[in-house]
Amino acid sequence: MDPDADGEADLDVQTVPPEQDQEQEQEQRAVANGAEQNGHVRTLPLTADYSPSAPSAPLPSTGPPVHVKLEEPPRPALPASITAAIRAASAPVPVSPLTAKKEEEEPADRVEQLRARVKEDSFDADAHLALVAAAESAGDIELIKQAYEGLLEPYAGAATHQISYLGHFLTNPSDFPYAESLFARFLRSSPSPDLWKFYLTYIRRVNPGEQGRETVRKAYEFALGYIGLDKDAGEIWRDYLQFLKEQPASSTWEEQQKTDALRRTYQRCVVIPLENIEALWREFNAFENAQNKQTAKRFLEQYSPAYITARASMKTLRQLLEPITRPLPHGLPVRPTWSEQDKKYAREWKAYLMWEESNPLDLDDGAALVARVQAAYRKAVGWARFYPEVWYMAYNYLVANGKVDDGAALLRSGCEACRTSFLLHFAAAELEESRRSYPAAHALFNSLIGNLGVQLGQLKQSIDAEAEGARGPPVDPSALGELSEDFRKATEEREERGARVWARRGRELEDLKAGMQVAWIMLMRFARRSEGLKAARTVFGRARKSEWVGWQIFEASALMEYHCTKVPDVAGKIFELGLKSFGDNADFVLRYLGFLISINDDANARALFERFIPTFAADKARPLWERWARYEYNFGDFAGAQKLEKRIAEAFPNDPPTKRFAQKYEYLNLNTIRDFDMGFGFRPAAPQAAVHPATPSAVIPQAPVKRPASPSPPPPPRREPPPNKRQRESSPDRRGQNKKFRPSPPPPRDRVPDRGWADRERGYQSPVRPRTPPLPQHDERVPAAPAAPSGAVPALVAVLLGKLPSASVFDGPVFRTDDLMQVFRNSVIPGAQMLPGPAPPRPRSPPAQRGGGGRPPPDYGPYRGPNSGPRGRY
Repeated sequence: MDPDADGEADLDVQTVPPEQDQEQEQEQRAVANGAEQNGHVRTLPLTADYSPSAPSAPLPSTGPPVHVKLEEPPRPALPASITAAIRAASAPVPVSPLTAKKEEEEPADRVEQLRARVKEDSFDADAHLALVAAAESAGDIELIKQAYEGLLEPYAGAATHQISYLGHFLTNPSDFPYAESLFARFLRSSPSPDLWKFYLTYIRRVNPGEQGRETVRKAYEFALGYIGLDKDAGEIWRDYLQFLKEQPASSTWEEQQKTDALRRTYQRCVVIPLENIEALWREFNAFENAQNKQTAKRFLEQYSPAYITARASMKTLRQLLEPITRPLPHGLPVRPTWSEQDKKYAREWKAYLMWEESNPLDLDDGAALVARVQAAYRKAVGWARFYPEVWYMAYNYLVANGKVDDGAALLRSGCEACRTSFLLHFAAAELEESRRSYPAAHALFNSLIGNLGVQLGQLKQSIDAEAEGARGPPVDPSALGELSEDFRKATEEREERGARVWARRGRELEDLKAGMQVAWIMLMRFARRSEGLKAARTVFGRARKSEWVGWQIFEASALMEYHCTKVPDVAGKIFELGLKSFGDNADFVLRYLGFLISINDDANARALFERFIPTFAADKARPLWERWARYEYNFGDFAGAQKLEKRIAEAFPNDPPTKRFAQKYEYLNLNTIRDFDMGFGFRPAAPQAAVHPATPSAVIPQAPVKRPASPSPPPPPRREPPPNKRQRESSPDRRGQNKKFRPSPPPPRDRVPDRGWADRERGYQSPVRPRTPPLPQHDERVPAAPAAPSGAVPALVAVLLGKLPSASVFDGPVFRTDDLMQVFRNSVIPGAQMLPGPAPPRPRSPPAQRGGGGRPPPDYGPYRGPNSGPRGRY
């Protein structure tokens, strides 16, 4: 195998001699069958490669073709963990009994119907899964390719279906090249440990013997560079360690190389929050102690803090990821409907991503932190594939860390996943505009507009179908009589049911239609900035011909013409052109009226008002009346204002006259009559405590009434000290008469002094203490202070607050409570078994001698009688 210049190798497959074809086919069938026995579901991100550790070289290869002889030693058995993981990650797609029953009936027509559904809606997951099941039951490899490619186009990164797709090309060595091309497509952007385990199993199977160990090692390093930071990658780390342990060593140098490789691998994995991190740490401990206990202590102490931090972070990681990485239905991500559950799902992903960005592992290496956060974003965009904000957060993080090209690739993938996302398309177009790639920006805007048009058509079709279902079958005129009253009522009720559906869902259609106008307007603005006003007019011409054109595009084009050319006539013509289609829209008429007033064209403004005010109902025309009245009150004469006020009173007879009069004397948002004279602007003042001067009577509190002392037990009779103690106390001090007298401390309160050993031997019992009476009530202890007025603070507290400086003069440091709580939350507090025990009491050491001679230190041992001291001391 010839690796590339950058250390990676091409993904080629070693050929297997004909003598081993039968054995190879049996193993391949086993793996292919294993790829159909699992129900674990996992979703993955898109095909864009923005991995932080992604090398630019292709996948590790198996090298040039090598013919293996029959006498080659047997291949090492694959670890059971990998095989189990493959089988656990590749379950067949469950098909409901209803789907299976339909497939039995007219399979050809059924397939055509499914293809029509997929063509109409590429995100129809049920139709895609039914097509895959039909293709697999037919056994046609071309149909299987078409079905899986159609499924993985809108749902790129579905690891379960990727593994199932790959399994169809691992039974015949002639299909290996196609399988390798699929690996190259799927792996680089996949955060799924299951898919990477499947790839490693394939590499180990096609590279048997000792000559393939280097290729397998590079494949493991390549996989760990992409997926090694995932919390579920612990099995890959363990399998790699087992692979390194099986490395044969025929010399001391090779044995040392093997030991160093194992040590480096252990040191890399024990500082990552993995599911099996504790087991890996125990293995690392045993491995180092088996080598050298002296060096083991040094290595373990060096990596112990990082291991403890990673182990503590693993608990938080489980809490954050377990609710949002549960198996998805059919292994496919679900598009949000923005219910409360969907919003909570998005919030939980954002909480996890912000936790990763906060550097919970305390990584000092900036590149390592960026790699870990990017791996987290790669996981997030795989699971939350149809949540645009997650994609944008990932793009923003990449650009902030100088990875603009990776961010551009990510945005393209996000636009493919969220085809009607304004956020992602606008961000991608802005990025392309900043790079002066104007055709790419145009393509993004056009793609968004086209996808919105398709979605609008599907939504309208859905509303029409629901309304038709609500109407029910047509009324039969022959049964009721075409001219009868019953027939008329039945027909009206039928139409009313359909109208209720449109009243309920019509707003959804209008909102999406308005969003499409925003896309047209943004394209028109971009065209004017990049190519001039002529290009913007071209965009406006295209928008006018759209089926879903709205009045907003006419207003935006008119204002652009007026502000860019300073010619109001062109803008007026565009407004008049819009009136032909949207003359029944009061909002558009109001915007046109406001434009005429802004350019001081009062004649046309008055004509427009008088022309359209009779065409609207009173409730819809209210904004027009108020806008024109505000103009008349501000800039018209008194007679005109009086006439307009009379017309408004006739149009709205239920409005109180005070309200109309207050609006006449309103300026901007200042309605003084309403706020001050009618009480709508009144806000109750916050109660403020009166601050009294600091007088002695006000500052010094009254002396509280003393609480009666609790009765204490009578002191016990003083006992005489033992004879030996009396003799010792009466004897002169052996150090002289100048010994300082140290009285013994008094016994604690409410405690009977120790009676001594003599009394204990005589069976002395402490006198029974009388029970302390209960404390007096509040009224008996402290006299009640006068009650403060409601909402006011006490006078003493007010005096204290008056002496304190204002908060505005504080210029010290301001601590962020969120950061402090995060530090406390991530702190590792050792358990009780890790804390040292209480230190034994240290004996009191005698005072040091002063100088070189003098009197020796006194003997503090027990008294043993006369002449019992050490000889030669005196």
